[in-house]
Amino acid sequence: MPLSRIFDMNIRLILYLFFSSYSLFAQRVVIENKSAPSFSEHDIRNELKVYPSNVLNLCVEQILVKDFNDKTYYGLSHTAMKYVEINSIIPTKIDAIKTLHHELSSMFLHNVDQDYSERTYKVYGKKFIALNPNGFRYERGIRVTDLNDEQRKYFAIDTYSMDSFENDFNRIAETLFADPAYLNHLNTSLPVYKKFLLVVEFYHNYVDPKFTMEYFQNLKR
Repeated sequence: MPLSRIFDMNIRLILYLFFSSYSLFAQRVVIENKSAPSFSEHDIRNELKVYPSNVLNLCVEQILVKDFNDKTYYGLSHTAMKYVEINSIIPTKIDAIKTLHHELSSMFLHNVDQDYSERTYKVYGKKFIALNPNGFRYERGIRVTDLNDEQRKYFAIDTYSMDSFENDFNRIAETLFADPAYLNHLNTSLPVYKKFLLVVEFYHNYVDPKFTMEYFQNLKR
């Protein structure tokens, strides 16, 4: 076979693989409810651009926007099956953006280090717990505790953060990506700020080295 023919076949194969990969990436976002008011496919893709494609491909296979039967939840992450669901009734675009990054942080936390995913999860869980008040325990589904708002602000963003380590982590991640101005009001001596540093450390080490505290401080929304 002539060399020119072999070269032409190789070029065609490379182009096929490239566009096939792109097509697979393009199919990740599914808008089940086309009339969803707050979040379009374009919006989702725009948010995904901040992450390296290889990490996304490893951790997330599909993002689904759909109507939830339970209207109290904005998003769900199915870490083992590698897909995220976003409730199409979310009232504002910024809430939808927060929800996306919130759920993606669970996908990264469970899937980014596949050989040692449970170890990574446990390591950061222990670091978070060490920053909580003595005697405090995360309680799923609990929204009211014996801590008042002033006490809570020392170690958590809000009461939802006190639900579980993962939600504590998620709330910080969504804040970094969707509301970075929050950092301007944080007292750097408080435990909650140290939790922010831990989340940044995780993203820097496991998702993309570009993610530093300086990166988020300069991120514009």
